[in-house]
Amino acid sequence: MLIAGLTLPMTATEATTVLFLAREESGLFRWWDAATPPSPARSAHLSIITQTEASLSGFILTTTPSVPPIANRNLTLAEQCPPHHTDVMVAFDREAAQAAMQECVAPLLMVQVSRQQATPLLDVPPDRRASAIYLEAHPLLNLQLARVLLPHARTVGVWVPTPAPPWLASLREEARRLQITLEEMVVSDDLEAVRALRPRLTRLDAVLLPPDLTLINEWSLKPLL
Repeated sequence: MLIAGLTLPMTATEATTVLFLAREESGLFRWWDAATPPSPARSAHLSIITQTEASLSGFILTTTPSVPPIANRNLTLAEQCPPHHTDVMVAFDREAAQAAMQECVAPLLMVQVSRQQATPLLDVPPDRRASAIYLEAHPLLNLQLARVLLPHARTVGVWVPTPAPPWLASLREEARRLQITLEEMVVSDDLEAVRALRPRLTRLDAVLLPPDLTLINEWSLKPLL
């Protein structure tokens, strides 16, 4: 409902219908079922077929629980999201977002996608409305968050991929502004990242994790945990 509230202007008497989509029944749907009791505001899980005959999973949610969401398990994606039926769509991966952009005209919010995945899909005509909450945050924003959460932090470590990423220059400038010393660890893979981090952990006030899947995985995060 927060997504719908931020996306569409509405009065207290208006009902907003949100179509949630994903390539498969992801952890989101399992979490939703575990965290929320059954409600007339949400439809049952749907299996939706795209024009390319790919299968998507989803459900429909409405802001007015007294109006049960209309859901038909036999409809294609294009039939499930006509303008008069769906106010906004939320896609939880690139495949679902791509299908929604191709087959639907309702406003689209992409989540759980990287900036690299979302950027081509956001290049749309002015009459289309699409936005994204990127899976990764810009390191500069994380540095600002570290300053708020740890006001006395003075030394912050950061893994720096090779070649030097475009975000490094702005991160250095922001560190100077915040009077934070950046301890840059230049690494090319997760093994080098762990080796560089281990001897520094005791003297770092915080560690920034860059948006780089080559460096960030369950194994490389163990020293931090």
